[in-house]
Amino acid sequence: MAVPLIRTSERGDFKIPLGRPRGYGPRRTPEEREAARRATNQRAKLRQLYGITAEEFNERYDAQEGRCGICKRPFDRQPCVDHEHATGKVRGLLCIPCNVGLGWFENNEEAMIEWLSH
Repeated sequence: MAVPLIRTSERGDFKIPLGRPRGYGPRRTPEEREAARRATNQRAKLRQLYGITAEEFNERYDAQEGRCGICKRPFDRQPCVDHEHATGKVRGLLCIPCNVGLGWFENNEEAMIEWLSH
């Protein structure tokens, strides 16, 4: 099951901030520093767990029009990265309920078929 990322935006979208170039600039407020730290952690998590960059995550988000890859509802929280556990290949972005539901059936095809027949 994919690990949900931390929400970084109050604007209504859940793209991951790409950061800003290093160098001297205006001092940041504690809130800005915390948001930058979280974005850095998210970028590292994407790379370590799924082998994708924040840019690739944001491209998938745009390609799915900010909607879950299964139920097609708009994301109301940070999307989960859906990936093949055996190969690590990223399949898309899912809402938390669809990600959890998929996790229940990941290794049990017969159970999924039985569930669908009801």
